[in-house]
Amino acid sequence: MNIGIKIKKFRHERDLTQEQLAEYLNVSVPAVSQWESGKTVPDVSTILALANFFSVTLDELFDRAPMEKEKEMDRRPSLFLGIWIQPIMRCQKRCGR
Repeated sequence: MNIGIKIKKFRHERDLTQEQLAEYLNVSVPAVSQWESGKTVPDVSTILALANFFSVTLDELFDRAPMEKEKEMDRRPSLFLGIWIQPIMRCQKRCGR
């Protein structure tokens, strides 16, 4: 699900029109319409304002599931360790250790 679909979902849950949301965010109605249709995405400052307005986290706004976050975190340590361990292992092989 893209961010535009989530914006529309949260807007409908609160019985808001695109005009009302646009007024709160100080953007044009066509901007909200383009986000919801997936033609454009809000800028970073607007994304933060959207999350605040809807009282949701950025993960919820971007529809990131908990499992996705855990998988991403699982990959980070191995990448970090790989950067440091691989050169050490190559050195040990060359040095005969």
